[in-house]
Amino acid sequence: MVAEGVCDLLPEYLYSSDLEKDFVFATEETFAYTTAFVIRREDPWRYNGIESIRGKRIATGPGWDYSSMSVDYQNYIDDRENADFVEVIAGYDDVVDRVFQMIKEGRVDLYADNELILQYVLHKLELNDELKIVHPGLEKKLHERPIFSRKIPAAKRQELIRIWDEGRMSINGKREKMLLDKYNVTFEH
Repeated sequence: MVAEGVCDLLPEYLYSSDLEKDFVFATEETFAYTTAFVIRREDPWRYNGIESIRGKRIATGPGWDYSSMSVDYQNYIDDRENADFVEVIAGYDDVVDRVFQMIKEGRVDLYADNELILQYVLHKLELNDELKIVHPGLEKKLHERPIFSRKIPAAKRQELIRIWDEGRMSINGKREKMLLDKYNVTFEH
């Protein structure tokens, strides 16, 4: 929608120089997210490389790309030989909420995502007694930045990018903690 000019901006998108023809990225990242997995509370499983997910039923969304965090994980999901173990969840409802319910019901075993999203959804759905977040996550952090439409006038786009970059740089320390506390999430250290 941003590339088509229906929206002026999207606050987070996986950076790729290949995409700069479709939209313009801000300079400042939204965050560099640590990834984690969500599993059923009684499950002792932990991620220990790609071999550790063999035989596990994995949830993901249509077209979701994990390659910036783990090329091996993305290749596993894309490999047709693993299709019986990869459940692509689509639809108009909140996909992540549905994934959590599917894990709780035993229909899938695990799901990888930005740790802040996992924390937020776990608290929101009140599933702390049924599910848990486990570490380590995928090998690398997820780095996302806002994107801005090339369909809006250049001056307006540059002003929006300037506002974003300055605003993001000003949110650190206490202000960042206050924002994270609002959603009951924390960065793992």
